[in-house]
Amino acid sequence: RLVDELGIREYINLRDIFQEMFYRFLLAYFCLLVISHKRLWADNWKDEAMLMLAGLTGVTLYFIAETPAIGISQASNVALLVCTTPIFTALLTHFIYKEPLRKNMMIGSIIALIGVGLVVFSGSVILKINPLGDFLSIMASLMWAVYCLILKPLGNRYPTVFITRKVFLYSILSLLVYFRFG
Repeated sequence: RLVDELGIREYINLRDIFQEMFYRFLLAYFCLLVISHKRLWADNWKDEAMLMLAGLTGVTLYFIAETPAIGISQASNVALLVCTTPIFTALLTHFIYKEPLRKNMMIGSIIALIGVGLVVFSGSVILKINPLGDFLSIMASLMWAVYCLILKPLGNRYPTVFITRKVFLYSILSLLVYFRFG
């Protein structure tokens, strides 16, 4: 339905892409379960909800925004806009966790963004603005920034492999919802 509404069926088949992603995540989940099976749940419901939100924002919503963006906008625009993630992450971290904005980090992020722009445009800047595709790219970037903020407190309390496994699980579950209603 989303593909028809966006009018991009001729570019990509989102359902096939998301089904492939679903099976890759399912395989990854079970592989991680083999090596990390002693702990199935987080310490409390709040942390479990945060892991669910991480799976939703960092994977499902990120890809639901980025994948069609590539089909409707220039790949160079999408690449450049998604590379704004560190800037969004720094700003959100500043406003949510009250961490200071570090001058060197912001300068480094801007230099990196300029570097990505030079590589992506390889000497010829041809910007073809597509409001919907560019908006979806920015939304993907914001989803990843939110994902990073969610993981920040969890990373201090849980092993990385546990967090990764849970993120895959909730990504799988949210993709099932997408397949049903998307």
